[in-house]
Amino acid sequence: MQGRSDPNRELLEQNLGKPLTRVPDPFGTHISFGEHNNARLRAFLDTFGFDYEFASSTEYYTSGKFDAALLRMLERLDPVMKIMLPSGHAGKMGYASAGALADFIIVNMVAEAASGSKTPKEAAERAQKRAERYYKV
Repeated sequence: MQGRSDPNRELLEQNLGKPLTRVPDPFGTHISFGEHNNARLRAFLDTFGFDYEFASSTEYYTSGKFDAALLRMLERLDPVMKIMLPSGHAGKMGYASAGALADFIIVNMVAEAASGSKTPKEAAERAQKRAERYYKV
């Protein structure tokens, strides 16, 4: 695929509301827009020499890898929501911001609480701090 420096806006408009892994890459460098963004994230992390294992949220959700953690979080939903609701984002959140929040902050919160590495309250507090750092709320 030949790369572009500007996105194909028409392609993006035709795919509004879809998960980024189901949207063709508007830059023409990868199969999907999600794959494009993941590649950019990995390239960024690689510049710092971080030791990390990259995982796709889409793969984890569709393979069922998150199922046990999500079910465990649902069992603890009331205490988690009591912590999270008051810290909600005050303004309108765009699609990309909501996606980033869901993919990184919420999934990490769920994983920490469901694995038992953090209590639901500790996981929610860490998620809130991340959201405040990213969104300056």
